[in-house]
Amino acid sequence: MLRILRHNPNAAILLIGYSHGGNVNNIALNVLEECEIDISNITLVSTASPAMYDYRLNTNAQSQINGHFNFYNRRDATQTIWAQLTANSQVMNVDGHPRGCAHHGAENIPVDRNVPRGFQNRWGAPAHSIMRTDTAIWYHYKINLIREATGW
Repeated sequence: MLRILRHNPNAAILLIGYSHGGNVNNIALNVLEECEIDISNITLVSTASPAMYDYRLNTNAQSQINGHFNFYNRRDATQTIWAQLTANSQVMNVDGHPRGCAHHGAENIPVDRNVPRGFQNRWGAPAHSIMRTDTAIWYHYKINLIREATGW
């Protein structure tokens, strides 16, 4: 990403992360910001990324990026239960959103999409993967907001 930013300083970049990939993007942007790299043309999209304090986007990086959209599913047990049980980091709690689902400073958007019959289980794993694979979620939630924020 650093090479892209250096060779294309004015390029609009859409950085998308799913699950822990969203947390990895946060850390990468924190490092770029600390190295005083211009990240103002980056729009960050997190999808089903467990909101954990150790992986949060720091305040300076958050204020410099073009925008941060976080999409979550209230039925996603990976975010609401498993992240809390398996992580060494504390789960973030943003008022009005389920614990572990919302990121501070982001536009947190709940995606209330049921998992199709036959794919449901009590652990919520399909509710996690549907956030990445369901084209209806992309068309009805993500694409319009991203276009509006970036002017694409």
